[in-house]
Amino acid sequence: MRKMKKINGFLVVKFNARELREWEGTALGNYGVIDEELYTGKLEIDRGSMEYDNIETIEEAVEMARGLYTEEDYNEQPSTYAVVEAAGETVVERVTVEPQSMIDGWTKSLKEQIKSPHYPGVNANTARHELYGFKVALTELGLLDSDACLVLPNAFGPEELLLYQEPEELLAYICDKVCKERIPGRTQEELDAVCAKCEVNRLAAAPALTPPPEPRAAFRHIGNGGGIARETYALGLKLSKDCPMNDCHLYLNIFNMCRELDEQIDRVEGWPRKLLEMELKRKYLELEKMFMLNYAVKEYKHGRRAPASVKAPEEPEAALRMFTLEYQEKTYQQPGETAETAKRHLCLRLGDDPNEKTIFEAVKVLNEEAGSPEE
Repeated sequence: MRKMKKINGFLVVKFNARELREWEGTALGNYGVIDEELYTGKLEIDRGSMEYDNIETIEEAVEMARGLYTEEDYNEQPSTYAVVEAAGETVVERVTVEPQSMIDGWTKSLKEQIKSPHYPGVNANTARHELYGFKVALTELGLLDSDACLVLPNAFGPEELLLYQEPEELLAYICDKVCKERIPGRTQEELDAVCAKCEVNRLAAAPALTPPPEPRAAFRHIGNGGGIARETYALGLKLSKDCPMNDCHLYLNIFNMCRELDEQIDRVEGWPRKLLEMELKRKYLELEKMFMLNYAVKEYKHGRRAPASVKAPEEPEAALRMFTLEYQEKTYQQPGETAETAKRHLCLRLGDDPNEKTIFEAVKVLNEEAGSPEE
């Protein structure tokens, strides 16, 4: 293969005739895209590292390479601060700190406290408040921006409802303070019979409802699920709710195939799993290609709808046409007779002007006079 272009750290390579012959039947295109640092020049080694290997034209390859650049994450170097002590004219540097490293360290410490039996008062809720206070302190010192003080509700796991931490205590409170059946003088057997019919006991014994799984934002087995992978997945979900009658339907079909393959991969092992992964990658490359280059898909992304590529026939007219042709074949149209001649014969039987009626109207009127139900 031969290097053609270098775009943002990626090489666009062209496969030679020998490589195309040797790899025939493996979906190898004319061009491929590979990271410059992984390129060796040997297709046997490089193909597994290629981002794309089924591109047909140089223009598509260049466009795909540019799209890969948009997927790269922006890694900003963390800021470092020096804490100094000033006493008169003497300035002494005490320590150099890195705020983000301090936050990560305190977060890790809180997670360990949640799991430890030696900190019974620390749970997901209290740990979240402690981390927020830690960030506020750094903000007051000028080491952290105020926007960075946000702590997500699930930073330490799902929120805990303190009211239901001890179900037995809650049931005891309801029985002793709320229940109206606890009347002085009742025996324990009578109270047990009441408790057996109590809805609160039944609900308490029911298994806890598991929260629904979080909606997926990307395919599990495609890359790292970032950048363009998330955009292609989001567009597929959007089209599943509202898909225009154009090439977007093809995009939706490929997207559904990818979702099905992505779901089935974890259910198999060994060579079948490898085959499913290869098929998923092949289908996903088709999906990504449409996302980048297809006119109808790009119009939909920008809030516009391209005209339908194939206009769906009007069902009533199509049904009437089919009924008419069958009617002509069985009853009126003689061998070698054209549809126009058959129409004139029908109109003469009805006493109508052939120039004022279509053959569909003539057959329909004749059918009504015969008393047959309309199709």
